[in-house]
Amino acid sequence: MKHLNRWMSSAAAVALMVGVTAQASVSGTMGVQLQLENGCIVSGSTDPLSAVDFGTMNFGAVPTIFTESLHAQAMTGGSAVQLECSAGAALNVLVGNGQNASGGVRRMAVGGNFVQYRLFTQPNGGGVEYAVGSSALNLSATVPGAGGTFDLPIYGVIAPQAGLTAGSYNDLVSITLTF
Repeated sequence: MKHLNRWMSSAAAVALMVGVTAQASVSGTMGVQLQLENGCIVSGSTDPLSAVDFGTMNFGAVPTIFTESLHAQAMTGGSAVQLECSAGAALNVLVGNGQNASGGVRRMAVGGNFVQYRLFTQPNGGGVEYAVGSSALNLSATVPGAGGTFDLPIYGVIAPQAGLTAGSYNDLVSITLTF
């Protein structure tokens, strides 16, 4: 019986070895891709292609008879709206006419009363004006050469005007960045 058990064990082992087949393998390649493009992100946004809040341009509170020009820039959360752009990005800024523009002039309104204002690419009315009805301005020169963060290049000026009426004036201007 001992010999029979050994013989059966040996036969079973041989049968297992004969039943085992060799493993096959297949190999090849897989492409991996990424396309990087120049672009800009507005402060507080994580998606450069989503609608963003460009903040508020607040000229403050002054008497109706102010005698010096008022200056402001877009602010959000107490800080200037910032852009962060790729090095070499060509930034185009299109500033809409606002809701109350008339005769080639942007105006804030309250009721039927208006205050005229102008928008420029640099503080204090410097640089180029974003004219009512104009096309986008190519501002690639304002993007730092190595990329990086800089203020949204839109600055407001209100010159003294006669006959103003007290009130809380406002306007809403669309801004489109193309890069």
